[in-house]
Amino acid sequence: MKTIATCIILSLVITTSALTQSKSFLTLKEKFSNGKDVYSFSTSGLFARTILWMAGEHEFNDAIKSIKNISLITVPKSAFKSEGVTVSGFKKVLREDSFEELVRVKDHGDDVTMYIKPTQNRNNRYIILVEEYDEVVVIELKGYVDPDFLLKNESLTFANP
Repeated sequence: MKTIATCIILSLVITTSALTQSKSFLTLKEKFSNGKDVYSFSTSGLFARTILWMAGEHEFNDAIKSIKNISLITVPKSAFKSEGVTVSGFKKVLREDSFEELVRVKDHGDDVTMYIKPTQNRNNRYIILVEEYDEVVVIELKGYVDPDFLLKNESLTFANP
């Protein structure tokens, strides 16, 4: 009986995890799922807020108070090259999946871009794409990010319309 209950719970967790990710995030995850040094995980917004609270990052915690799910994947740039794909190609997939560029920041050689796929019920999807020298980090948030937080942060450079 315990085995059946465990299988049912595990199936629900896996199904829920898959349903909470966008088509573009799933495409990236599937492309690199077996790659060397590729790491991926998904967690609830509550868990992420708890970590931020413990780290003393209260302003970020306030900005993501309505986030329901967070998924993250890190992919070495060498994996992109070996698979014959590019970060620009992933950006094209994001646009085809109805994501719009919201914010772009250049910070110490890293290029950070935030995309949004808005919905009417504040259950938006956000993709944060971080291009570093040797790896790409993609973070997907499902829920609502407070735009006032983004406007108050003076280090952000907004994308051209």
